[in-house]
Amino acid sequence: MPVGALVLGYTIALVFALPPSVILTETIRRGARGGFWPAVAVQYGSIVADCVYALIGLTGAAILVTNPVVQVLLGGLGIVFMAFLGVTGLRAALTDTGPPMIDGADMGPGDGTDAGAGPGAGDGADAGPALEPPGSPRGGEAPIPGAGAGRLRAALASRGPFLAGVALGLANPWAVAFWLGVGGTFAAAGLGGATAVDYAAFFLAYLAGLSTYSISVAAIVGIGHRRLERRWLRVAEGAAAVALLLFAALFTVQVADLAVSLAG
Repeated sequence: MPVGALVLGYTIALVFALPPSVILTETIRRGARGGFWPAVAVQYGSIVADCVYALIGLTGAAILVTNPVVQVLLGGLGIVFMAFLGVTGLRAALTDTGPPMIDGADMGPGDGTDAGAGPGAGDGADAGPALEPPGSPRGGEAPIPGAGAGRLRAALASRGPFLAGVALGLANPWAVAFWLGVGGTFAAAGLGGATAVDYAAFFLAYLAGLSTYSISVAAIVGIGHRRLERRWLRVAEGAAAVALLLFAALFTVQVADLAVSLAG
């Protein structure tokens, strides 16, 4: 059993995921509004993006995203998407005066991810006070059986948070460099001469580490969604939206530098 590869993959996943990132920021923004399920959907969307880049890096197809022109294009799309999420999230945080949304009932402010929402429902500006179902902990009644399952179905029905996680994960074409260096990582850890089984074990352990982190973060955000007063949730949502705009600005500098070097 490749214990060394398993430990290495799990540890690297946690180290890779722990620093503040655009994915964590979007997780907080979605979770402040919708609770656990939208938050975990963002996280698992980013894991799918990681899998895509892992496949590209480990199969020798990295030329698809290591080309500077492709990196500039993907980076530009990522900047636009981050700015869009930041602006719509900030607008929703500033204008929404209703009580907190329940988990999975509303999957995102103002970005077209609301399941079954009518005109104007996405930005929260024209929406009246949101009525929470009896299963909600703030609904004033005892929880009803199956309420959690209903929230999960609602979260899965609206794919906005998941797709946002995928898009934000793919918006960073430099992530494939990690997978291109996996061989060197094995050698540095004293696991030179790794076999296909070792690489498979590393990848599975890496996914397990990301899943552990994703569920833990979403759970913390979900607890905050349930426990905090609405005004503090709006502060968290607005702060996350501003952070998204800052990430977009930083990413713009990085992509601009690459574009200038490419033009030169």
